[in-house]
Amino acid sequence: MGVNVGAEEVRQEDQDTAWSETDEDLNLTRIYYDEEQTDTHEAEILLEVGGAGGAPTLLAYATDIPLIVTTLCQGVQLRHWIHSQPPYMNITSFLDLAKEVATNLRDIHYTDVIHNDIKDDNILVYFTDGRPKINIIDFGLSTKIGSPVYFIYNTPEVYYRFSWYAPEVFYGKTTNYRSDVYSLGVLFYKILQVLSKEKCLTFQPPLDLLNLLDHMTH
Repeated sequence: MGVNVGAEEVRQEDQDTAWSETDEDLNLTRIYYDEEQTDTHEAEILLEVGGAGGAPTLLAYATDIPLIVTTLCQGVQLRHWIHSQPPYMNITSFLDLAKEVATNLRDIHYTDVIHNDIKDDNILVYFTDGRPKINIIDFGLSTKIGSPVYFIYNTPEVYYRFSWYAPEVFYGKTTNYRSDVYSLGVLFYKILQVLSKEKCLTFQPPLDLLNLLDHMTH
């Protein structure tokens, strides 16, 4: 769970209270606190990634309580950004975005980390000089290449809800770069679905491609 903080108290229902003060040099403005996650898995993964792909940089974490402190990644979730677009988007704009996502994911893979949860909620979009830039976040399900994923909710009903997961993620098997590429394909397909439906794009994907991807994701 991420909480934006400044020089203020952060209270979550009856849970413990956390304090933080924004440090402009470190951009220390994000705290993760999750009572259900008591190990240091995500912190260790963030250390391995080291900010690659626009991932948040780990600043501190606790071993006695589930607490992670990272830099704040700028941008809005891709899911919200897509629906905020004006009623026109050309193929070049989409390809610029797709290339940026793929490039950042490649940079994460260079650290031998597999994200395992590439979806529109875990991608933040912002712009620099009119061009899209992205940050990839949420490494709670990430693993080192060749390691199995801890995922226990592998029922058909759940798989339909989490259709962006590669099959090996869903079944808790070992994953590799191709697992993230699978999720990336689902992500791009869903973006094209939304933008085409809302007539934001000036082109339609080939029908055979749409049929293939629809078959893969349902």
